Amino acid sequence: PLLPYHVGRTWTGGLPVYKLQRRGGNLHHTRIKHISGDIAALRRDLIASLGLPEERVEINSVNNHIMAKGFHVEAVSKFLKSKGF
Repeated sequence: PLLPYHVGRTWTGGLPVYKLQRRGGNLHHTRIKHISGDIAALRRDLIASLGLPEERVEINSVNNHIMAKGFHVEAVSKFLKSKGF
């Protein structure tokens, strides 16, 4: 199906989903990069699919990244693969 967003692959062919640790390792984030199109629609689909609260998933509109609080790399990667990315 045609989606209003697209998530490109990295130059090595992997999904651009990254695990970040900040503040000495006690702040955990998951970052999704290489997003084009309707980033808000991707955020809504992620929230619905993963069951995350809306306040835990943010859009960085400067560089078109989505940041989710917590480590969700496996779940996000599985979601993106199910969408055909």
